[in-house]
Amino acid sequence: MLNPPGLAAWELAVQLRRWSRLREIAVISPVSMERSTFVRTVLTRIAEKSLGKQVRVGPYQIPWEDGSDVVAEELVAALGLPEDRAALVDLDDLRSVAAGRVQATLMKWADRWRSLTGVSRLTSGELRGQIQRLVHHQRVHGAVARRRLSAMTVHAAKNREFDAVAVLWPYEATTDQDRARRLLYNAITRARVAAVVIVPNEKRLELPPFVERRMTTPRLRSALAQPPVPEQVVEQQVLWS
Repeated sequence: MLNPPGLAAWELAVQLRRWSRLREIAVISPVSMERSTFVRTVLTRIAEKSLGKQVRVGPYQIPWEDGSDVVAEELVAALGLPEDRAALVDLDDLRSVAAGRVQATLMKWADRWRSLTGVSRLTSGELRGQIQRLVHHQRVHGAVARRRLSAMTVHAAKNREFDAVAVLWPYEATTDQDRARRLLYNAITRARVAAVVIVPNEKRLELPPFVERRMTTPRLRSALAQPPVPEQVVEQQVLWS
């Protein structure tokens, strides 16, 4: 018999098979792989081998996508920007580092800045802020390479849309009622066509955001049946392992 993460991996694989004609699918969690054994195990199991007995599904490789903060910090390190945010950096010194598309865009911005202001040096803090803005802008508008299957946190999925979304909601997710509901709403509304929520077991549905204090059972069922999501999301489910 499959344990909860194994069954959740099978459920996710079944959904991915159903969505085989969709172009862009995201697995979204309120916490990162590093913080959740459930999320990490599900993504590992689904990548290892086909799952199921009578009907085999998978495997599916679903790479974890680093958020804008991580990508920006990697570029900051590659450029060798000083830790002292007040330290001045010569813009010409940045040209010697080949760090991909964001670095090239940063240099174009720096050239325009110098042309308009005549300033050839900026502080490390100013450059860090601009890098954050560039990375976020390129990710939102598709300049960062996209995959058909990807996994990420709710924060990393902000301002983006996918054909289908599978939300993995582990016990490590916040139990603060208001924050949990906002996170779940943000995750589900990333979907254009279909969304599914997978939890470790039925007991997880007894915690926020799936229950609300002072909410009666009929009202709870109504809220789950008709969550506040865009009209184009035509399919939604809540599954447990």
